[in-house]
Amino acid sequence: MAERLSSLLSRLKLNVLHKGPQLFTAFLSRRLVLLYVLLVPLALSSPVAVSETQYDVRVLIDISGSMKKNDPKNLRRPALKLLSELLPSGTHAGVWTFGKYANMLVPLGQVDAQWKSTAKPQADKISSVALWTNIGLAMGKASSGWTHPDSKKQRSMILLTDGMVDVSKEEGANEKARREILEKILPRLKRANVRIHTIALSKSADIDLMKHLALSTDGQFAVVNNSDQLVKAFVKA
Repeated sequence: MAERLSSLLSRLKLNVLHKGPQLFTAFLSRRLVLLYVLLVPLALSSPVAVSETQYDVRVLIDISGSMKKNDPKNLRRPALKLLSELLPSGTHAGVWTFGKYANMLVPLGQVDAQWKSTAKPQADKISSVALWTNIGLAMGKASSGWTHPDSKKQRSMILLTDGMVDVSKEEGANEKARREILEKILPRLKRANVRIHTIALSKSADIDLMKHLALSTDGQFAVVNNSDQLVKAFVKA
């Protein structure tokens, strides 16, 4: 039954995504209601222990100019709207966009009705205008406060990009920035028990780096080529 439901939802989702973001949002609401109706009775019939785990999610979205080619329909917008709907209330979450700089798109805070109402219109501001792809800067800014492990928190970072570490035309600068991610940023995040989920929107992305970040932190890695794969990657992460 679960497989048939998943297959049906996937087919519906593909049709809706191609008809525009507004219809996608409407479909999303109906899908969540359907899942609620199907799953709540099962949950009530199977008593489980209440978890005290607090979830902390930081989302990083590439807005470099190359996204015009690799995400021409700007599917990052509906994908972020989907994510904002799926985040459970009480989760600590924030969203950053990055290119040459890293900027906070949705302020870091507790997910509630107000946070979600802020996230949705902010998603419509995602563009493809930045000149560089400074992944390390974005990871550093977004992981503020993640210096020590916390047994009561489950920390996750979701990184969506289509490119390589690209910070300067100066010889050796890009390789230096890449090493800093691997030798400084990644070890710090591992010590803080952060799971890094990476989504490559193009085969031109630094697949080796993306895969290493995910696998070394028990995260998810995916290369996506279409709208359906992008939505699934966000949901899985």
